[in-house]
Amino acid sequence: MRRGSSGQNLPCLFCDKRRFKGPQKFQNNLIDLQRVVEKSLIFPLYFYSIKDIAKSKFLNFKWRHEKGGGGQSVFWYEQWHETGDREILNDIINHKEDDVRATEHLWIWLNGIINQKQIINYV
Repeated sequence: MRRGSSGQNLPCLFCDKRRFKGPQKFQNNLIDLQRVVEKSLIFPLYFYSIKDIAKSKFLNFKWRHEKGGGGQSVFWYEQWHETGDREILNDIINHKEDDVRATEHLWIWLNGIINQKQIINYV
């Protein structure tokens, strides 16, 4: 558990590391796109977060909520937890869904570069 801004206990998905020990077969098939990007490409960006790369002129991915980010998501979650406001929950869901879509967008973009043989060794 962790404490919210108003002092209440909030469930913490990442506090119990045992919850995330999936089958080894599944874990062995995961690809760290951050590592692929860092070892293969140079972007004219200060940071290589998924949000920075996806928003860049190279990928041009758009999040539905301009103000969304990691800190904003935590704030939204705390607000939703305190109020139960369904609109806030929808903002959280939409933002997290956009994070997943941005990751997919990056994956598709990287595969396009690889298929064009512009990158030979990307891992």
